[in-house]
This record gives sequence, C-alpha cells and structure tokens, in this order.
Amino acid sequence: MVGGDGAIYAIRRELYRTLAAEDINDFVNPLQIIAEGYRGVFRADARAYEDPANDYGKEFKRKRRIVCRSWGGLLRYFRRLKLTRFPRFLFMLISHKVIRWFTLLWASLAFICNVVLVAHGHGGLYVWSLLGFLATFALGVPGHKRAVLGAEMGALYSLPYYFYLSNLAAILGIFDYLRGNRYVTWEHARINGQS
Repeated sequence: MVGGDGAIYAIRRELYRTLAAEDINDFVNPLQIIAEGYRGVFRADARAYEDPANDYGKEFKRKRRIVCRSWGGLLRYFRRLKLTRFPRFLFMLISHKVIRWFTLLWASLAFICNVVLVAHGHGGLYVWSLLGFLATFALGVPGHKRAVLGAEMGALYSLPYYFYLSNLAAILGIFDYLRGNRYVTWEHARINGQS
C-alpha cells in the first residue's frame, strides 16, 4: 500500500511517529512506517462508508489541500526510502501518486503534440486522439457551467469535468506548496452529512 484512507486506516501503536503540523497523516504515516522496514497491507474485508462532498467547489479545495500536504510529506520523507531497500514500494509511490499528480501536465503535453502532428499532416491515431481531447474539453466546459449553477448533470458532463477539475487541483496543490502555502487545519468537505 502506498498510503491509507483517512476514513479507515490503522497502524500499530508502537509504529506511530509524531507528525509535522502540515503533514497529512494517511499519507505520511505509511511513509514513516515503510521507511522503518514495515509494510502497508490492504485488508479487503475492511469497510468504511463516507458521504461524497456533493459540491464540486468543495471537492476542488479538498483535492488541492490534500496534494499540497502530500507533496510536502513526500519531500520530507522520500529521502528515508532507500532505493536498494524499497524498489517495489518506490515504483508504486512514483507511479501511483507522483506521476498521477501531474496528469494535467502530461495531458496538456499530449494535446500539444497531437496538434503539432496533425498540423504537419500526420493523421490516423493522432486525429482521433486530438478529437478525443477536444470532445472531453467540449463536455467539461458545460459541466463546469452546470456545476456553477448547481444544475443536475449526468456522467456525460460530470466525468470529463471532474477529470479536469481534480487534476487542476493537483497541479495547484503542488504550486501552493512551492509558493510556501501550508494547510495545517483540515477543513472537512462534509459537515454533518451535508456538503
């Protein structure tokens, strides 16, 4: 396991280490534990139920805050994870977390490459890929408008919109950290079961 879920993760009492005020516990605790030679284990029989935020603005702020705190934790604790001792875990950490936080950057680069290739006469896959990008963006924009108005939207609009929203939040979370912004108080997106 690369990290935990704040709603349902447990650690051995003797493995708990004090966290910095800006650390995000369900990401940093596992990093600390694995750096000491223990494992994070997934339990398929564990269950937790959590209501969604049901508000895209709150979800955006939540994801931005999570990535900012996680990025800081990664920078503080990564050096403790020696490549020779933890190659598999480091591969999972980089592929599952770090690369994913930059999804919007990778997608933007792929879009620019597609535009350049199609403009220079390359067709086939590049045309279809470019059309796919344009379609998701064309559906994400009205999704944003519906979210702002509080209108109902089905998966056709919500999936592309959420993709761009959550990945923009990740990039901005990293920028927040680099600019010196810190989130030390957790503001829950759900209050008494409401969003």
